[in-house]
Amino acid sequence: ENNGQRLIMDFYAKKKNIRYYIEVKDFRTIAPMFIIQQLIQVANVIKKMDKKAKLVLITKEKIVLNETIKKSLENWDYILDESSLDKLKDI
Repeated sequence: ENNGQRLIMDFYAKKKNIRYYIEVKDFRTIAPMFIIQQLIQVANVIKKMDKKAKLVLITKEKIVLNETIKKSLENWDYILDESSLDKLKDI
């Protein structure tokens, strides 16, 4: 919780004292800007609460990350799509 506002993530896990916050979105190449804005806000809140937290965004298909979106999502440690889920075991 942050200032009485609830923060809802799809999944939460903890491994070796590191907290993982995982969000799953049904994006298909283009991510809507209002959702990108929500992801930015969520990431900012979590990173303020826990600087060591790892944020994982999983999308349906590989999304197009132009420089603006890439910069906007810089607080997300991992951005994976369904075809790269095997990388989760390395996180």
